[in-house]
Amino acid sequence: LTGSLVVNTTPNGAQLAVDGMTAGTSPAMLENLQPGNHTLNVTKDGYVMQILPVRIIAGQTATVDVVLVPAGMSETGTQAAGLLPSTLGGILITLLLAVKRFRQ
Repeated sequence: LTGSLVVNTTPNGAQLAVDGMTAGTSPAMLENLQPGNHTLNVTKDGYVMQILPVRIIAGQTATVDVVLVPAGMSETGTQAAGLLPSTLGGILITLLLAVKRFRQ
């Protein structure tokens, strides 16, 4: 039994890779993923690359919403984007806090 991952990004059109293998362009539904821990890479020209840990559960669909940070905003932005916790809820909170910090 496998699981699925829905990936939404702001802005759309980011390149997605799971465990280093090309997986498509956002927004996307990535199906037939083996259960367990995986690494999702989200890249888009002009934005900081996001590397996110995701956990796939057999028979379930996980959802990740990623707000991409424009490249060159600040060094703090790059560091904040790289320090993501391993839970999906924590990822969303960290990204929202990082975006809020850039707007100040």
